Amino acid sequence: MQKAFTRVKNWKHHLENPKMIWFDEDMYISAFNYPWWLPEKRQRPFDALLFWSAKYRNNNYFKEQYTTPLTPSKWLNGKEKHPTVWYWNKGHITNNLDGDRDFIYFHFMNYKYHRHLDPVYGEKAFWEGKQKLIHGDLENMDNGIRIDRDGFHIL
Repeated sequence: MQKAFTRVKNWKHHLENPKMIWFDEDMYISAFNYPWWLPEKRQRPFDALLFWSAKYRNNNYFKEQYTTPLTPSKWLNGKEKHPTVWYWNKGHITNNLDGDRDFIYFHFMNYKYHRHLDPVYGEKAFWEGKQKLIHGDLENMDNGIRIDRDGFHIL
């Protein structure tokens, strides 16, 4: 698994590219898929013949985790509105819409940069141009932190 990225065509060129290219979201995922030309009925024989290929597909969990808010897509509840306030407390990440549901991580992308930001949240990402994002002494975050349009706050 540590070398799965080498299955991506021209992987070295992509990783040396100084521009942002979404290697992990778009290209890397191809290392875990069957070849596009392979019919479904031939997938098991393919794995039997190329046993090393099957290891890239076993025990993978490809299910949307809703960790990137403020995109133009619907949120996990099927509605357009995304959470705008997130909480981190003792290793648990929750938000202002989904109760106690624990998220595996929180992607700050749309808080920092507007490229994939849903226009209903504005033309600028929440944190674009802000001089101060940390409010309070983060060394005292035993009770957790709140992450919102203004930055990080001690709870």
